[in-house]
Amino acid sequence: MRRSTALRRGPSAARPRHTQGLLEKLSIPYPRETHALFTEVRNTLGVPEAGDLTCVDALAVELHGPGWTFEGFELKLSRADFLRELRSPEKGAGIRRHCKRFWYVVAAPWKKTVLSTATELPDYSGLLEIGTGAPRVIEPAIERAAEPPTLELLRSLLRRSAANDQDGGPDGAPLCAITRPRLSRSHVGLSCLHTAPRPLRKHLPPSMPCFSCAEGRAPDLEVLRAVIEEASDEQRAELGLERAEIRRAA
Repeated sequence: MRRSTALRRGPSAARPRHTQGLLEKLSIPYPRETHALFTEVRNTLGVPEAGDLTCVDALAVELHGPGWTFEGFELKLSRADFLRELRSPEKGAGIRRHCKRFWYVVAAPWKKTVLSTATELPDYSGLLEIGTGAPRVIEPAIERAAEPPTLELLRSLLRRSAANDQDGGPDGAPLCAITRPRLSRSHVGLSCLHTAPRPLRKHLPPSMPCFSCAEGRAPDLEVLRAVIEEASDEQRAELGLERAEIRRAA
């Protein structure tokens, strides 16, 4: 995602579902027990001077240790997006200098975005590939000496945390209870009557952000069918539905 697009929309705008899904998988190697994971992080608040504003797609903050330890992530959804990044390496420097490691994150297969890690990947970054499982390290990020975070950056992190708590989930997506954990092999059903990709965790959380709600989508038919199938005969009669009709609709 281009920074100019993200900054023009503002940090509270809802991300596309597939983009947010890729970033959510960072919670596998950076779980909440050991890290705080922030998305769409700016290095300052308010209106900065020209050239002073930078933004990263995600920032992982280690919760244990003697000081502040950051790792930064930039998500690149296409080769054209990656090449634009290479032409303007200074865009991420405002936050990158505070990170002990910095990563580019691409969708599998990684070679569709980065042709060669030896010739194209900047020496300050590693490469993570995200596919169907846990993120895979393609090129390790070299650990570097990081500058302490500025007061403005810490304030920016606090604002991102407060915005997520107020909205209920990342980028305005409300948290909805998982009411049908076995809706299908790949999806769960939520209390809002939407489906969501099954979280890649050993144990399902009680709730998860619903990006369909954030986008104002209608209820999903799979959940509606399950609700009607579980309804009593009286409830189905009020709707004018018979069990055979439900099965034909499925």
